[in-house]
Amino acid sequence: MFPRSLDRLRTASRVRTCSAAPGRRLGTARGRSTDFADYRKYDPGDDLRYVDWSIYKRTGKLFSRQFRAEADLDLHILLDTSRSMRFGVPDKLDYAKKLALALAYVGLNGMDRVALATFGSKLRSAVSPERGGQQLYKLQRLLDEAGAEGDSDFDAALEGYAARAERGGFVIVVSDFFSPQGCEQGLRRLAQGKLELALVHVLAPQEVRPDFGSDVALEDIEAPAGTRMPLDVRALERYRENLENYLEKLESLCLENGSKYVRIETSTPFEGAVRQLLLSGVWEIR
Repeated sequence: MFPRSLDRLRTASRVRTCSAAPGRRLGTARGRSTDFADYRKYDPGDDLRYVDWSIYKRTGKLFSRQFRAEADLDLHILLDTSRSMRFGVPDKLDYAKKLALALAYVGLNGMDRVALATFGSKLRSAVSPERGGQQLYKLQRLLDEAGAEGDSDFDAALEGYAARAERGGFVIVVSDFFSPQGCEQGLRRLAQGKLELALVHVLAPQEVRPDFGSDVALEDIEAPAGTRMPLDVRALERYRENLENYLEKLESLCLENGSKYVRIETSTPFEGAVRQLLLSGVWEIR
C-alpha cells in the first residue's frame, strides 16, 4: 500500500508521555530502557544487575544506574472535510486522505497511539487513539467514508478537540485552512498545554496559481447558494496578494507557537510529499 521507505520513518515529536504501556519513545520517568539517565544511591532490594561496580571499585559505595522509561505518543490526526476540500484537480480531499493515512501508518509503525477525527463546522467522525495493525484498518474505513460537506468553523471544531485530548500528544491538522471565520483561535488553543501542533496545508495548484479567462465568475462553495464574484484582471491580482498575505500570516502563527508547518500542493507526487514532511520536521528518519 505504501512504499517501504516509510518503514524507516517515525513521527518527530518533542512530546514525551510516560505510560505503563510499552512504547518506543523516551519518556521522562525512570525505567529500564537501554538509555541511561542518572545514578542514585543503592537501596537494599535494588536489582544488582543495575549496580555500577566500576564506581564501587573506585569509591567503595554502591550506586544504581537509572534508565529513562520508554513511553508512548498519542498522535492525533485532524482532517478537514468541509466543502472547500472537494475543489481542485487533483481533488484536495482525496489527496489529504492519502496524507492522513500515511501519517497514521508511520505513527502506528513507530508504536504510537494514533487517533483520527474529521471536522467541518464541528467535529464529525472520530476514532480514539490506539496502536496496532487493526487500528490502521479502522482509520482507513473512516477515511473511505468521509466526504466533503458543509462549511468550516476551525475555532469551534479545534477547541472542541483540544478539550477532549486530555493526555496531550502531537496533533497534525490536514486542511486547506480556508474558513470565513478564520482559524487562529482554534489553532492557538491546540498549541497550548500538552499538545504539540503541526499544520499540513493542502492546496490545489489552481488556488496557488489561478489562470482563468476574463469571462469567469467564481462561486464560494461554502457560502449560501448564488454567492458569486465576477473575475477580472484586477480581482485576480487582489486574490494573489491576499493569498500570499494569508500564507505568510499562517506561517508566522506557527513560528510564534513553535508549531510545524508544511504546504503541499495536490500535484506533488507522493515521494515529494514525503520529502516535504521530512524537511518540515513532521517526520524523521529512525
